[in-house]
Amino acid sequence: MIYLFDHKENLLGELKTDELRFCQQEENLNGLMTLDFEIPLNLKDQMKEVEFVAHADVNNENDFYFYKLINYANSDTSYHYKGINIAYDDFKGYGYLREFRMQNTTGAKALATILNGSRWEVGIAEGTVERDFYLYDITRLDALGKLIDTFGVELEFKVKIKGNKITKRIVNMYNKMGYITHKRFVYGHSALRVVKEEDQQNIFTAGIGRGKGEEKFDAGGESTGGFGRRIDFKKVEWSKAKGDPVDKPLGQEYVEIKELTEKYGYSDGTPRFKLVVKDKIEDAKELLQATYDELVANSRPLVQFEADISDYGTVYLGDTINIIRHDLDIYYSARVFKITRNLLNPSATKIELGDNLEYSQGRKNKQILNGLKDLDSRVTEVANNANLTFNDVINEMREGLKNTFFNEDGYNYEFKAGNKYGLPAGYYSFDRPIDKSPTKVIYIGAGKMAIANQKDSNGQWDFKTFGTGDGILAERIVGTLGEFAKVNAENIIVGSDFYNTSIGKEVEKVAADNNVVQIDKDGIMIYQKDGYEYTIDLNKVKDGVADVKKAIIQDKLYNGIKINTQEGFQAVRSDGLVKVEINATKGFSIYNRENKNKNWESVLWHETDGSTSYGGNIKFINPGNEEYLGAIYKSFGQFVIAHGKNNGFVIADGKGLAYMQFNRNGYYDNANKNFDINLIGNLGFRILENSQWARDFAIMKYRELNYLPYGMFIGFLNDSNSNGLSSGIYINPYNAYVVSKDGTMTMLG
Repeated sequence: MIYLFDHKENLLGELKTDELRFCQQEENLNGLMTLDFEIPLNLKDQMKEVEFVAHADVNNENDFYFYKLINYANSDTSYHYKGINIAYDDFKGYGYLREFRMQNTTGAKALATILNGSRWEVGIAEGTVERDFYLYDITRLDALGKLIDTFGVELEFKVKIKGNKITKRIVNMYNKMGYITHKRFVYGHSALRVVKEEDQQNIFTAGIGRGKGEEKFDAGGESTGGFGRRIDFKKVEWSKAKGDPVDKPLGQEYVEIKELTEKYGYSDGTPRFKLVVKDKIEDAKELLQATYDELVANSRPLVQFEADISDYGTVYLGDTINIIRHDLDIYYSARVFKITRNLLNPSATKIELGDNLEYSQGRKNKQILNGLKDLDSRVTEVANNANLTFNDVINEMREGLKNTFFNEDGYNYEFKAGNKYGLPAGYYSFDRPIDKSPTKVIYIGAGKMAIANQKDSNGQWDFKTFGTGDGILAERIVGTLGEFAKVNAENIIVGSDFYNTSIGKEVEKVAADNNVVQIDKDGIMIYQKDGYEYTIDLNKVKDGVADVKKAIIQDKLYNGIKINTQEGFQAVRSDGLVKVEINATKGFSIYNRENKNKNWESVLWHETDGSTSYGGNIKFINPGNEEYLGAIYKSFGQFVIAHGKNNGFVIADGKGLAYMQFNRNGYYDNANKNFDINLIGNLGFRILENSQWARDFAIMKYRELNYLPYGMFIGFLNDSNSNGLSSGIYINPYNAYVVSKDGTMTMLG
């Protein structure tokens, strides 16, 4: 039975077993868990609002697996749905972990830290060794991957359902999932089908273990931050008579499987050695066991098996069985790493066990990707918009690199093992003296080269380029791939004759089969046919650079940008609270909102008829230093003019000459309490009684003689007298006068 849930995880209904045409669960050890099911067309209405589905655990009906639907497809008779375990969706984007530094912690404590703040809780948590565990700006999903790598644990994700709601989300952590079954299968028996077998080219039959370097301390017992020789297991003894898997005498620094040395060792009986480095192991006994486990995994051909549940019986992910190989005279443990359960017909369930060769290759790929991430050569990029050809870009880079190489001083050192800086023995070249905080380093030693241009959060060199005799490991490479293709820091660019190369023809064949790409003598043409309304046409190639003729992304939000015919161009800020819109209807508009559940509100828009409207305030800023100068803003339905300088608010003529000024009094001690209106010029009124007679009324500054101070005249003006004054009052700092209509002044008092 499949239970159906909506976006809010409310139970909507269920699909009974007889309503399902197909239902299959796939479990992978420390990998994805998926569910595939199929229903007839007449039941499609039941799936309208369904976003999540769940079903009971086959082995424990009180536990449930919960999935998010990620895809569906329909045929003429049915609908097919696919879901992934909800844990992967939750941990990928439900919050993130800023920074946690845990020293000598257990896997259980590390798991609790990762889950804190999420909707998940720790269920079963088996004990582990203590390790240092650091998290920095990482998603919970990536943090769980780091937990698995650090403590070697295996995780299981289940939920509890009570009534019609999900009540608990649980993460169980095991050192090893499943059970030791004591079942035995003989290699070649029909109960086990060989899916894939791989004769290892690098088989080794003896392992030399090296653990974490021994921490260095000064005379006062304080840690120096450096590390010396790595620990080994010479002082640990193993004896088959005492139950250990092989004999390993005291003082011997390697562990060997002698029976396999006889088969795969050198002709003179010498074992094939491998140095096994386990950076995080600090205990010699643990190091011996880990070295032996890796030895067992790499001392025989790898084989991946498949079996039916009818041959195997009840099965749990991670179950351990024994594989007997009479041809090699050995037996070894194999684990169930994948179960494909037929939930409608349990007897049709299949299991895969032994060596997970797909996972092994995936793990190798992950190691390579981690290497690319950590050992990365970053070349300064030339401006993308310079319209340069590929060769121009390369030449610019070369010149820049030459200038960098030959215009900087180098400081070179040779360090022995155990140096006070805690660095591996070898030759170093820094861009500054080592005690002056260098920012770049090149290391050469032990047949390796490493380059770094920064340190990590722990203050250690973050080497980003690594080279050995086997090649150079880098994330970004600049160069040429054959005759018709070139690679730069970001892209592989093909020339116009690429279509005629063997790889070009192969790409064309695969692309043509999927009807999305066409490669011919005119270049490369790409058609997107998955429902999006855009086409990218790369129909010309010149000087090795493709000419993009058309690239329209219609009505799809991409990096905050959306374009469509209705709203035109839209740019939305990452938090979704600010939007800029440009179109031929409203012109230019800026919107904001309090949160994503609110409607957009316009704060500024310039319409196509030339009018500009403001929904906010107008601020004036000095463009040189961004100093606040003043503003016009709304307050209680009124417009308020605010100033930030003593000059205040000034009204000037067309030449910039001020004739009215409002500012704060800056000449007295109580200036912060007074506000002055400074009138620069005259304030006057013209009174028109009729068109035949007019007089000017004025309040203005006036002085009688040039050597006298200015005063204030209040009254009427008459251009017919000598001083232009008519009836009124004249006041200066010393006296007050009455002005007659002919301009004569009579002192008062």
